[in-house]
Amino acid sequence: IYILTQMSCWADEIAKLDKKISDLREYDKICKQRKERLNNTTQIIDEILSEGSGTICTANGGLPPAARRKLYYDHIFLVA
Repeated sequence: IYILTQMSCWADEIAKLDKKISDLREYDKICKQRKERLNNTTQIIDEILSEGSGTICTANGGLPPAARRKLYYDHIFLVA
């Protein structure tokens, strides 16, 4: 009886671990999708900043795109 009880506990533990693995795989998939969307958004912002009408460059002292992007994101985090 003890062995059957132990096997039942192990089966329950294995089922819990399988569920957790499945949940983590789904979470990983969602995170990768979000990262891809963020990368796409960053590329769009970079393109907009590099094309710019000159207003952004002038306002930021003619900084290169990477520095302008940093200023932009720093501003978002400060406002939020």
